[in-house]
Amino acid sequence: MSRFETVLRTQPFGAEQIVARIPAHWALRRTPMQWLIAMGARVVDEVLARHALVPASGALILIPPEPFRVPSLSDPGHPMASLASRVAERVGADFQRVTQTQGGGAAALAEALDLARQLLGEPSLTYVLVAATDTYVLEADYERLERAGRLGTSRQAQGLTPGEGAACVLLTLPTLEGPHTPGASTAEPTALLTGWAAAHEQDSATSDRYSQGKARVEALRCATQHAGVLEPSLGWILSNDNGERYAAWEATLAHARFFRTRRARLCTVLPAMSVGETGSAGALLALLACAHRFIHAAGQAESAVVELGSEAGGRSACVVVPRKERSP
Repeated sequence: MSRFETVLRTQPFGAEQIVARIPAHWALRRTPMQWLIAMGARVVDEVLARHALVPASGALILIPPEPFRVPSLSDPGHPMASLASRVAERVGADFQRVTQTQGGGAAALAEALDLARQLLGEPSLTYVLVAATDTYVLEADYERLERAGRLGTSRQAQGLTPGEGAACVLLTLPTLEGPHTPGASTAEPTALLTGWAAAHEQDSATSDRYSQGKARVEALRCATQHAGVLEPSLGWILSNDNGERYAAWEATLAHARFFRTRRARLCTVLPAMSVGETGSAGALLALLACAHRFIHAAGQAESAVVELGSEAGGRSACVVVPRKERSP
């Protein structure tokens, strides 16, 4: 992730555009796909090194960009279907399993968590890495979003700011104290994902209608039901809402339907305020922001709900609670 800066566009030539662009050597950006591989490999390698993980004892699940954006991101030598395997190859890690979600974008987190739960049921796997890599710092996306009135510019205040980045989280099953498994992480879990759900919004950001938030409400209700928590116990929200009018409209309508308990305030964390629209990476960034709060809140952090939306209509939500609140 990186800070905001002003770049010059090629179409129209010389026009200024505010983006959150990662400084990198030009050789890493020869093609958009090569750049996605470079970003994804960097975060996966960092997590492996930080927790001294043995690749052969784990699996890698990668969340790619949304399918409708593939034409502007892929190149002949690197099809999107090979993104996960190319990231693993770039890291030089011989994971026991390497796969990627069928869907893409931030809302595909629910699919990734379903896959992770399935893989962690295999006795030979001790952990799963879920990673995502995406970029909106592309002329093709500037033009597409500007035509739809969704790009943040000097003429459109209620638009998204293009960003880019990659993120990776380490997932394990909560276990009782016991002998350490070779290759597993020795890090103490910071949070528990207790329930998640997905839904699909018919009136997506790419359609010509505003969403009424029906799919977001459905995902929130199903996730809390699966987690076994009640709406009043949720203390705060993390969201990948990106500042455009569409997202603000949907959130306002959905929250009014889902949050029925009176509150003095409902804290909402929006990482896109700092790093722009990061696509699929925004989902894992929200989880990392949640874990960060649990670590630094000195045991006072409340349960949270992460709500995610993808451009093409995918919606998902997951409930996250501090590690101490649930026994294994």
